[in-house]
Amino acid sequence: MSKGGTPTIPNDYTYSIGGTGTTLSVDYGLDNIHVKELPTLEVGVTAFPEVTGNANIAIKELPPIVSTVTTLSTVNTTSSVAITEIPPITTNLNIAVTEIPEQRIHYPAHYQLGFSLLGMEIWGLSLCGEAQVINEKYVPRRTEICR
Repeated sequence: MSKGGTPTIPNDYTYSIGGTGTTLSVDYGLDNIHVKELPTLEVGVTAFPEVTGNANIAIKELPPIVSTVTTLSTVNTTSSVAITEIPPITTNLNIAVTEIPEQRIHYPAHYQLGFSLLGMEIWGLSLCGEAQVINEKYVPRRTEICR
């Protein structure tokens, strides 16, 4: 493309005919077409449209509020409120755990005891099984009886 933005089209073409007689190849020289520059685009805003909102929401006038109180007697508004004596407050509150609920807690246990030298295990013992915390009268179950 030239500076004006119009493309340059070649006038002469190179035709190559070759091959073994079964394939015909033709070269038109169109491999070297590149876009070097794009024309500048100018966008201008000449005017903004006028936006008009007409909602007509307004409070034009509030009505007058009139309150009339007529009394036939004299009211004495002088009064006093005071705490002259605070009575003693006594409580007898006892909080205690009287009985721990009976329960059995089973949790898995995996213990390892070993001897290693320079990061290599020389000797090791591994104990696996289940541990229990029993908080009830112990009555051995069928699987817990030692013979």
